[in-house]
Amino acid sequence: MSEQGQSCCAGAGRLVAWVLAAVIGVGVLVPAGMWFWASLSDRRDRSHAAAVHEAAGDQAFAAGDYARAMTAYTYARDMTPTPGLARKFVRARLSLGSVRPDLLARWDREDLEYQRAFLVDQDPGTTAVSEVLAGHLKRLAGDLEAAKERYKAALAADAGSMGAHLGLGLVAYRSGKTDEAKTELETFLKGFPDHREAAMALSDIRLGAGDADGAIDLLNRLLALGPDAEVHHGLGLAYQRKNKTREAAAHFQTAVQLNPNARESHMALGNLYLDAGLYALAESSFRAALNLAQDEAGRTGLARSLNGQKRYDEAQQALAPVLRSGNAGPMALLTAAEAAEGLGRKDDAARIYDDLLKFLEKLEGRADPKAIQALKGRVQEGLARVRAPAGAAPPAPRP
Repeated sequence: MSEQGQSCCAGAGRLVAWVLAAVIGVGVLVPAGMWFWASLSDRRDRSHAAAVHEAAGDQAFAAGDYARAMTAYTYARDMTPTPGLARKFVRARLSLGSVRPDLLARWDREDLEYQRAFLVDQDPGTTAVSEVLAGHLKRLAGDLEAAKERYKAALAADAGSMGAHLGLGLVAYRSGKTDEAKTELETFLKGFPDHREAAMALSDIRLGAGDADGAIDLLNRLLALGPDAEVHHGLGLAYQRKNKTREAAAHFQTAVQLNPNARESHMALGNLYLDAGLYALAESSFRAALNLAQDEAGRTGLARSLNGQKRYDEAQQALAPVLRSGNAGPMALLTAAEAAEGLGRKDDAARIYDDLLKFLEKLEGRADPKAIQALKGRVQEGLARVRAPAGAAPPAPRP
C-alpha cells in the first residue's frame, strides 16, 4: 500500500477512535454528571427539609410540646443525622418524661439512665431535667422522701423546672398534704393546663375542700380532650356534692358505659339510687360491682337495696359472708338488723341493734361524730320499733 493510503487508513482509525471515545464519554460521563447533580440537589433538598423539621422541633420544645418536638427531630435526624440532632432528640424525650412520669414505667430503665448521664455530660444545663427524672423514679418506687429531695435539687438547678413542681405536688398529694399539693399543682398546670394526672389530683383536692365548681372546671377541661371514664366518675362525685343528682347519675352512667369494669362508678351509682329510693336500679348497680369484686361495701349496698324492696330474706343471704367474718362494719350490722326486723325476728333484730349501739359508743372520738350520731339515731329508732308494745304499728325500717 502506498504511503498516501497508509496515511488515509491511519486518519480513519483516529477518527473512529475519537468517535468511540465521544460515545463512551457521552454514555458514561453524562449519566455520572447527571447523578452528581441529582445527588447534590437531593442533599440540598434533604438539608433544607431537615432544617425545617429541626426548626419545628425547636419551636415545639420551647412551647413545652415535647412529644411533637421528638417527632420533628426524628424527621430531621432521618434526613441529616448529626450529633446535634441526636442530643436534641434525647433532650426532648427526657423532658417529656419529666412532665409525663406515667410514661417512665414503659421505658427501658437502663436506656433511661444512660440517656440521663449522656445528656448531662453533653449539656450541663439539663441537670434539672435529670434530677426530676430521678425523683420520679424514686416516687414510683414508693420512696417519697428521696423523691422530694431530688425534686428540690431540680429546683435548685432551675427554679422554673415544671417537672419538679409536678413531682412535689404529687408527693404532697399522696402524703395528704393538700395545701402544699394544691400550690405546686396549680403552678404546674399554668404551664400544662391539659395535664391529666395533675388535673385529676387537683380536682380531688378541690372537691375535698368543698370547691365542687373548681373541680368541675378542671374535669370539664379534661373531658374536652376526649371520653374518659375516670373523668366522668370525678364529675359524678362533684355534681353529687352539689346535690345535683340527675347530673351525677348521668356521669356515673357514662363512666360505666365507657368502662364496664369501673367498680367505683357502679358503687357510686348504686348509692345514688339508694338515696333516691330507686331500689331496683340500686340492686342492679351493686350486683355489677360485686361481679367485679366481692367486699363488704358491695354486699351491704345490695342488702340495703333488697331491704328497700322488702326482700329481707335475700338481704340476709347477701350479708351472710360478712356477718360470718365476725368483723362486720356498722352499716352492715344495721342492715342485718333491719332485715331481721323485716322478717319479724324481733329478738334477733334487738340483739344486733344492742351490739351495734355498744360498738358505736366505742367509736366515739375516733370517727366522724356526725356519722356516728346519725347511725345511733337509726339504731335507737330500730330498738323503739322492735320493743314497741304489742298491737302498736311502728313505721317500717328505712334502707
